[in-house]
Amino acid sequence: DDNVIDLVIPDKIDGIVVKKILKYAFIFLDIESLVVNCEIIGEGAFDGCKNLKSIDIPSSVSELAMEVFGMCESLTSITIPEGITILNRGLLSGCTSLKDVYIPESVTEIENFVFVKDAALESIQLPSKLEKIGYAAFGECTSLTEIDIPQSCKSIGDMAFYACWALKTARVPEGCEIGSNAFPEGCEIVRY
Repeated sequence: DDNVIDLVIPDKIDGIVVKKILKYAFIFLDIESLVVNCEIIGEGAFDGCKNLKSIDIPSSVSELAMEVFGMCESLTSITIPEGITILNRGLLSGCTSLKDVYIPESVTEIENFVFVKDAALESIQLPSKLEKIGYAAFGECTSLTEIDIPQSCKSIGDMAFYACWALKTARVPEGCEIGSNAFPEGCEIVRY
């Protein structure tokens, strides 16, 4: 397709440093691959880029705002850069082909709806310093079969794993507070 874009966001344009991609800057564009060289990616910047398959996010990125990659239906894998501490609301929601996610050890919070409707996600390694999983963070991840919540986790939000029908086992630390309907019916919660 001649309209497909391979987008590279440089670190400088005409000698001026690019620090941030603004809110909804590239929403719904026909982008297939993306290379980012800035510090902050604004809210919904690539939301609805349905053909986006490849993303290169360097360690210089210190913030991924809400819904940055929401509804990127062709995205199959992503590596969140080290140094990011919060996965913001809806960051990867509706990425229906997403199977492989690397979350760095620096992440301490997964906010509401981060992975909601990521139906291809079968497993995910949560970072050992994770403290909080938000409301419906993994809702409707219908291929997710098991989850190990790290010892550091203090709370799992209401409906965090709702409609994750393939989820049969969840290992949850003793001191972790579990919200209302956090896990689907039939999921065995093993406290450790």
